[in-house]
Amino acid sequence: MSTPFSDVNLNNIKKDVRTNSSNILVSEQGLSNLNATIVALENKLNNSFHSAMVRTKIEITGITLGNPSDSNPNQFGGEVDLLTISGINGDASEVCLDFMVVGEWSSDEFAKGMCIARYKLTGGSYAADTIIRGDTDGTSVRIITPFVVSSHFANVDSTLESAAGRVVDYTTSSGETYRYTIVLLNSSGTGGDFYLNKTQNAGASPGLEIGLSCLTAQEFY
Repeated sequence: MSTPFSDVNLNNIKKDVRTNSSNILVSEQGLSNLNATIVALENKLNNSFHSAMVRTKIEITGITLGNPSDSNPNQFGGEVDLLTISGINGDASEVCLDFMVVGEWSSDEFAKGMCIARYKLTGGSYAADTIIRGDTDGTSVRIITPFVVSSHFANVDSTLESAAGRVVDYTTSSGETYRYTIVLLNSSGTGGDFYLNKTQNAGASPGLEIGLSCLTAQEFY
């Protein structure tokens, strides 16, 4: 049966209008919050890839035997400052690090390796935080990977060697900012000079190859 207009409860209509208006405002706020979350995630994803590519030919001398401490990655002189990436967001659940280090050791290339030092932004500057490498086992030098020994064995002045691979850092902390740097390691105690991107022989002939080294980081959320 139809309800006469005169019998409509205007108070109920006003209450319904107020309730619906409130729901609309809540929904609009929810959409606004969702949009802000999406924009923040897009900004992270748009800035999630970092790289350092080095063409410079340099000599890094005096890399001595030993395991550098987490608090002093350059303890034995192996840091390669050119192969550094900064501004890594600690909110990432994982940071995938890819690297390629090319050059030639002065001797005993079969007993050389590399690891990656991680620094944390503290008080406006980066401070040593940890080193990504193998686990402790006595006095064994802890590396990520060794340098590939050239098939031209015992040649130490005209054949490039390389260390390449991928490692994932899943120990970052939310709200922190990080930097990663390649560190060269010497496990033989001799031949501690490394010629980045070039052979030890300084000539410029076809057999004296010139290389390219790089370090990249991809943040995953």
